[in-house]
Amino acid sequence: MKKKTIDDINIDTIDLSKHLVTVHCGTKLYRIVHKGTDPLIPTGRESRFASQPPQYSPEVYKKALGMGTAISVGTGTSCFCESLATAKLEVGGHLQDKQAYEIILKSDITIVDMDSICRAEGINKPYITEERTEICHKFYGKKVKGLRYESSKNTKEYNIVIFPDWFPEFKSIVEVKKINE
Repeated sequence: MKKKTIDDINIDTIDLSKHLVTVHCGTKLYRIVHKGTDPLIPTGRESRFASQPPQYSPEVYKKALGMGTAISVGTGTSCFCESLATAKLEVGGHLQDKQAYEIILKSDITIVDMDSICRAEGINKPYITEERTEICHKFYGKKVKGLRYESSKNTKEYNIVIFPDWFPEFKSIVEVKKINE
């Protein structure tokens, strides 16, 4: 019998309200972005928005925009890590032309927890691997504020993805600090 993976999950059949986790006020998250980029602005917004349903693929946008070159599989999300070390791993350790930020929550947030979903679906850890890193794409159009899942680069820590289309107040409930190294 084939081992079940996150690829087998049908998000449309899951009551996401049963799989929530609270990330508490004071929690520190980390993000590394290209210098001059706002760490709270999602990446890939030109190619895909969190509020759009899953049938919108990068290929559809490429054709619609008349672009002759491949575009990123941008998600319209902002991805944060639990530690600076994991944030560095997530960007491949390449910090040239990049800036690190610490994002501190000024209030609790409630988001979907992939650990809970995977337990309910009978999927063992690690459920995020180098081959399966785009779990947030399953949540397009689901009207969730955020998603917590294990990092593929450090399975002992978690990434927090924010879907700003459904969580516009996120920017107002965080403090942003530039990290000088």
